[in-house]
Amino acid sequence: MGGYKIGLWLPTRASLSTISIATPGMWLEEMKASFTTALARIPNVTVIDGLDFREARIHNGSIIVDEVDFADLDLFFWFGEIDRAYDSFHISVLDAIGQKTIVINDAVGLRIALDKLATQLQLSCNGIPVPEFFAVTRRNIECMKGPISRKPYLLKPRLGTFGIGITMITSYDQLVDIVDYSEADVHFIEEYIESTPEDFIGINVVGGNIVSSYGKERSKFAGWKVFDRGRRGGGMVDKTPSPEQAQIAIDVYRATKLDLLGVDIVKSRGGRNFVVDVNSFPGLYPTSTRSAKDIAEIVVELIAQKLGHSFEAHGAFDRQTAGMIA
Repeated sequence: MGGYKIGLWLPTRASLSTISIATPGMWLEEMKASFTTALARIPNVTVIDGLDFREARIHNGSIIVDEVDFADLDLFFWFGEIDRAYDSFHISVLDAIGQKTIVINDAVGLRIALDKLATQLQLSCNGIPVPEFFAVTRRNIECMKGPISRKPYLLKPRLGTFGIGITMITSYDQLVDIVDYSEADVHFIEEYIESTPEDFIGINVVGGNIVSSYGKERSKFAGWKVFDRGRRGGGMVDKTPSPEQAQIAIDVYRATKLDLLGVDIVKSRGGRNFVVDVNSFPGLYPTSTRSAKDIAEIVVELIAQKLGHSFEAHGAFDRQTAGMIA
């Protein structure tokens, strides 16, 4: 195999500290160390770490940061907080890098996952079960009179994270008051699926394989929603998905084409499963059944496959329980 050049931007944190643009680390230091060790086992690879593409400049089609031209890379892997606005410079840079080399995750899938409306449109078009949803403006808000008179709905910020800003709507007057005050033009409204914390499961998928699945500690719930005002993540409890839930997660992977993603599913009182969120920054934390080393090796295996190279993971990776991909 010829030599490969891999670029990385993987800011870390020592503990579950707040995630922000200024402190963008999501991976724990243990995860980064395990990943670096596993990546070194791919032969003939040069790794350039610390390529914060958020600080890149674009010149005549070249994307450059720290005097490194992304066109010289065979693959760029990143995982950290960015400006999530649909037309942000950060995502525009990822678009440009994706025209030059392989990017994990790329801007196309990222835009689908970040925007709640785009996510549910993509999933529903692919036959994946999602709650009933609407996108409305002040000019046509009257269409919600009937639906809200029959059952509650959730008003969700389209680019929302950590459960912040999600509001339960129980009356038309309440919705009008919020919409009239808001500066947003389009409002995403989703059916509230009545459930309990025990009915929630998150499933993390890497390269089409399920690497972990979890419920949330009750402290991570504020009434009916998962809520993390501190923007720290964590609070996971190992949980095994049903075969149907596992298949839904794989179907979401195929529909979004994200290489790494988390899929949040709730089971209704009637026993139906619904996807309520797709996360392009899955919580890849060590669990009681999956160590940081195991998860890191699965991510490195994905990178090796993207480069057309085989990688023999040394960790305990049970493919029968971990994934169902043809």
